[in-house]
Amino acid sequence: MIDLNRFNSVNDALGQSLEAPILIAEGPYHVSASVGAAVYPADGLSESQLHAVADERMYAGKEQHRIESARHEQAINHSNRA
Repeated sequence: MIDLNRFNSVNDALGQSLEAPILIAEGPYHVSASVGAAVYPADGLSESQLHAVADERMYAGKEQHRIESARHEQAINHSNRA
């Protein structure tokens, strides 16, 4: 059985490892990743059900990241105007 706390820890570590920009000749590049997980049998009994739940969670994570990024950008823009 998958330990969701362990999954969340690994997912957080992956996100933190991608926070630093990748530096190449053309300049820094920022990378992100979105991961979704589903647990059998709690989230579904078939592969297609589990895949659908994992996709839904992945896209929810992407949306949350967009919201947080927009708030962060607004805060930076607001502080630059002050």
